[in-house]
Amino acid sequence: MSDWVEDEDMSAEETHARFAALVSDQEDLADVTEVTDVTEVTGPKYPMITIESSGNGSLMIGRVRKALLRHGVEGVEIDQFTREARSGDLDHLVQTCMEWVDVE
Repeated sequence: MSDWVEDEDMSAEETHARFAALVSDQEDLADVTEVTDVTEVTGPKYPMITIESSGNGSLMIGRVRKALLRHGVEGVEIDQFTREARSGDLDHLVQTCMEWVDVE
């Protein structure tokens, strides 16, 4: 998308053309319907930590907590992870684990 740059020497026609191009760029973005999960783009918060996946949510939370503690993560942050992981269903728990650490 174009960034608007003011130019005092720009004519009215040039200003209109730049503005029209900017609006056109924004309209093109309106057609975007696919949103990529943030973890696919940025990876986990602590990529150096890897845990083994499990169908047992409590086991996964325990593994992540233990690994975070072992890597020197503050208790307040570990508690934040735990609250977030427990705030939904098993899919949410697994997604939260993947946002924090590498899950194999």
